[in-house]
Parts: sequence; structure tokens; C-alpha cells
Amino acid sequence: MIARMLTRLGLSFQPSLESAFDQHYRRSNTTVARFALLSGLVLNLTYGYLDVLLGHEFEGFLLIVRYLLITPLLCVIALLTYTRLFERYFELVLGSAALVTSVGIATSIAVAFDDVGHAYFFGIIIVNLYAQAFSRMRFVSSLFLALLNAVILNAAYLFVAQPVTFEYVVTVNYFLFTTIVLGAAVSYSLERAQRQDFLQARSLSDSNRELERNSRTDPLTGLPNRRCLTEDLARLAERVRNGGGRYTVLLVDIDHFKKINDTYGHDCGDKVLQRFALTLRRYLRGADIVGRWGGEEFLVVLPNAQGPGARLAALKLNRAIRETSFTHEGKRLAITATFGVAEGGSGTSVDEVIRRADAALYEGKRAGRDTVILNVETHETLKSPLRATE
Repeated sequence: MIARMLTRLGLSFQPSLESAFDQHYRRSNTTVARFALLSGLVLNLTYGYLDVLLGHEFEGFLLIVRYLLITPLLCVIALLTYTRLFERYFELVLGSAALVTSVGIATSIAVAFDDVGHAYFFGIIIVNLYAQAFSRMRFVSSLFLALLNAVILNAAYLFVAQPVTFEYVVTVNYFLFTTIVLGAAVSYSLERAQRQDFLQARSLSDSNRELERNSRTDPLTGLPNRRCLTEDLARLAERVRNGGGRYTVLLVDIDHFKKINDTYGHDCGDKVLQRFALTLRRYLRGADIVGRWGGEEFLVVLPNAQGPGARLAALKLNRAIRETSFTHEGKRLAITATFGVAEGGSGTSVDEVIRRADAALYEGKRAGRDTVILNVETHETLKSPLRATE
């Protein structure tokens, strides 16, 4: 019932989101809470003047309670705010400070009530205000602590030497519970506002990530798009310039793709592109880069690959595409691809490598497609060795 009520009040999320909010809440409120606790420690020290001013025969006892009981414990708790334990046990540390102070005040009331104790119930009110409005304790925790302090105060009246009148107890509790209700309203408003800010920030962060992902991803194939490929290739080229080595770029074009669209429709063409992308991704290493360059063209980047290794990788991909089953309405489609291959190194710009791969791809189309052209400067055509046995 309480959990459902809190959900309706807006002070509860789903478990996974609640856990994330709890971590955010503690981290974002650590500084404020520490300042609140240190401020409470300073106030406790300055209120010693009231013990002297009002204490009369109980002055010594009141000072002992304040400076030998409450103050040392508050100092220890204040030191905890500078350790990792504070963020982990955020509300327990803050609640302990309030509880220590309340017990000390209640002790002073029970012993010195006849002279000045009747004025000290305002101390309980101040402690509750600290817990509910200043310390950044969460709504439920601060409300529970305020109610516990009310119990502690009323328990102190049981130990007063002279019986406390019923009218006095009712009056004190009237004002006490009024401040508890007002404090609960403040505490609720503060936590609700932080929850709303958390949701807005999370939603904005998710939206930004989604926009960034969409701006770098081809929506049809799920592969990196041209912008993302260009950035990745630029970073790879920079590493090669700084550390040496070489890399290979494969520009891949699906043969006669326009004919597929014209014959079977664009839906079939989209499915071919998706299956083609899966095939490329399946036969590449984890360090390799693959994405959609545009239309029916795909770009593959092989880091640290050159010469025979790059040749073998291109031939394997050429073979894998030819052997992949592309079907439409139960009819098998003969899908092949042409590869333009170029190597890059520390002395070659990315634009130059792409230009050479594109020229090699064009040469492959002129040579009849379904082929691999390595470095157009050599005009070397590599037919898949499996073609002779088909």
C-alpha cells in the first residue's frame, strides 16, 4: 500500500531506474548535505551560550551533554562525510547526526525541565527542520526521523521530576506536529523536483545518444554510415601516421543492383542490402570496419592488413557473397559483388586511398564485375580461384 501510494505521489520509479536515481541523488546532494551537517555542528556549539544563560543550577550538566556527548559524536559523523562511507550510507549518516542531537536535547529536557527544559523542545523542532528541509534526506527517511524525534521528546516528559501537565504536552505536540507536516511538504517538494530533473536529464541524455547514433548509423542495414566511416578511417590513418604500418580499404559494389530493384521492387532491394551487410559483417574480424558507403556501395577497412593478407580477405568475401543464399518469393537471386582494393600507409592520405579504391572498383566493373581489383596502378585483376571449379 505504501509503495503504491508513493508511486502515485511520484516518489518511486521502476527498480532499475530507482537504483540509478538513488546513486544520482546521493552524488548530487553530497556537498549540500555535508554543509548542512557542519552547519548543525556549529549551531550546536553556539547554543552552548543558551545553556549558560538559562541553565542556572543545571548549567554544568547541560554543558556536559552538549560538549562531551553531542559534540564529539557530531564531529565523528562529520568526519565520515569525507569518506566513501558517506555516499554509500548517505541517509544513515545524516539521520545519525539528527538522532544524536535529539537524544541529547531530550536528556537535557528530562533533567533540567523545571528550570529551562520547557524551552528546549524548540531544539527538537530545529532538528526536524534540519532533517526535512536542509540535510537533503529523502522524504520517507526524513519523515520517519521527525516522527521518531517526536516519540523521543514525549518519552523525555516521562522522566521529568515534576509531572508535566496534559495541556502542556498537547500544546507542545500541536506545534511539533505542525512543523513536521510543513517540513514533510518541503521534503516532498524537494525530492519530487529532483526526480523530475533526473528524468528530464536522463531523457535528454538518451535523446542525444539516439541522435548521435542515428547520425552515424545507416537505418536500413544498421551499419555505420559514410560519416562514421570517414571519421573512423581518419582516426586509423592518424594512428598509422604516428606509429607506422599499413591498412587496406575495400570498396564493394553489388553487381547489377538497379536491375534487382527494377525487376523485383525496392522491398526486395532493401532485403538484399540487409542480407549483404550481414554477410560482410559475418566474415570480417572484430577489428575490421565495415559500413554502407552509399546506395549499393559498402566500405571495408582492414587495419594492419596489406599484400597477400588483404588479397585473401577480399577473395574470401567475394566467395562468401557468391555462396550466400539470396532469395525472393522462393526464387534464388544470383548476387555478386565487385571489389576495388587499395592500400594506405603513413605517407598516403585517406582521400587518396579512397580515390584509388574507387578507381579499382570502376576497373573491376569494366572487367566484367564479380571480381577483385587490387591497386588500380598495377591494373591487376584477381579472379576468385573458386570460379574455375563452379
